[in-house]
Amino acid sequence: MNWDKLRVLVTGCSGFLGAAICRTLLDRGASVIGIDPAGGGSPCLTVAGLAERLPVAMHPARQLPDGAYGAEVVIHLAGMSHIRACADDPAHAWNANVTETWWLLEALRRAMLRPSAIVIASSNHAYGPLPVERETWTEDDPLGALDVYGASKAMQDRLGAVYAAQWGLPIIALRHANAYGPGDPHESHLVTGMLRGLARGERPKLRSDGTSKKGYLYVDDVVSAYLVAVEAAANGVTGGLNVYPEHSISAFDLARMCLRVAGLEGDPEVGPPSASSGYREHLSSERIRKLGWNDKVPLYGGLTRTLEWERQHKEWPA
Repeated sequence: MNWDKLRVLVTGCSGFLGAAICRTLLDRGASVIGIDPAGGGSPCLTVAGLAERLPVAMHPARQLPDGAYGAEVVIHLAGMSHIRACADDPAHAWNANVTETWWLLEALRRAMLRPSAIVIASSNHAYGPLPVERETWTEDDPLGALDVYGASKAMQDRLGAVYAAQWGLPIIALRHANAYGPGDPHESHLVTGMLRGLARGERPKLRSDGTSKKGYLYVDDVVSAYLVAVEAAANGVTGGLNVYPEHSISAFDLARMCLRVAGLEGDPEVGPPSASSGYREHLSSERIRKLGWNDKVPLYGGLTRTLEWERQHKEWPA
């Protein structure tokens, strides 16, 4: 796809992933329209060097600025992404993740100029944990999440499917693994919290027994998945796409790897068993790999890059 001068609307542009996607789009010559209720002064935009490059309309996703109606591509990232925060405030989560998506799709459906591609940020959590008898989730499996965050992402996902089937909108929902990397301000994220602690000289301390298994992707690989999804939607592909590494890893083994990256020996400190103990998750990415996506940054290498960045930015975010 020729990104030069392509008009791209990115909702939730002020967040970690949003800033990374916007930077890549701008570097490829696209004209980016950013909207985010938080406005343009976020630490993610600043550290990505976008504070002056990307004007941001301070709107919720449903209140599109005038220029958004000429967008040729829409990437919808806006929403509530913290699992615990969603559980603590379900009404806010439904509004941010579901209602705002509905209004955005309604605005696009009613627009005179429809975009050629719409990509919605769904989540690996939309499926829920793997049952004992299963090894992986594929896109043909039901979205069975029963926690607030996972269910709200599944509902976003299904809204996209409805608008694609009933009104022909070119929508793909990306169900991607946890993104990590330089510039993530959220210390509550497992990788960021451990590496930021190691940069301060602290050993990892897990809040649970470390038995839960998930997948982690370096932020550049997640960004590339969004670009592949845009091209696929523009070529008539719709529906859900899984974006996941070849292997899941337990929280315990991930913490041990972080220690090795930092040049330390021994094991992390673990907590008592919790609701997440024994959680298993793995998604098949065969479908998007056939479309041309591959994760290029191995976990050890991505953790190394991120730790180096954290050591150089110990006062960030201010």
